[in-house]
Amino acid sequence: MTLKIFRRFFQSQNYRGLFTETQASIFAQIQSKVADYVNASMARFITGDLSIENDWSTCITELGRMGVDRYVSIHQEAFDAKYSK
Repeated sequence: MTLKIFRRFFQSQNYRGLFTETQASIFAQIQSKVADYVNASMARFITGDLSIENDWSTCITELGRMGVDRYVSIHQEAFDAKYSK
């Protein structure tokens, strides 16, 4: 459900022309990896295969390794460039 909402928002007018070509390429690469990992992890948390108490930190570390900080900074840079005028 959350991913469907994200995709609908991402594909809406709000994002058209927001990213440079380079930003869009990096953003898409990271987003693909992160979305796959989040979906798989979410399913594992729901089914009990992963535990919030024992596995959450590992998931956060893995998201960092995947470049989620760069993902957020690209989004912020693009947003600031478009809307800070």
